[in-house]
Amino acid sequence: MEFDLLDKFLKASKEKETVSDISLGMYKRDIADFKEFLGEKSYEEADKNDVAEYIKFMEKNM
Repeated sequence: MEFDLLDKFLKASKEKETVSDISLGMYKRDIADFKEFLGEKSYEEADKNDVAEYIKFMEKNM
């Protein structure tokens, strides 16, 4: 289920041409990276603390 909403968002963005193909590719990469960071936790289980920790992780690893 979690990928259904993300897929719908990406497909709708592409169909409506609200973002460029480059941006869509970056969104897909960012989503995959965040999922990898979450490990076994699903998107539905993630909370604002997970997002904050991910941002800190990205800042340290850029």
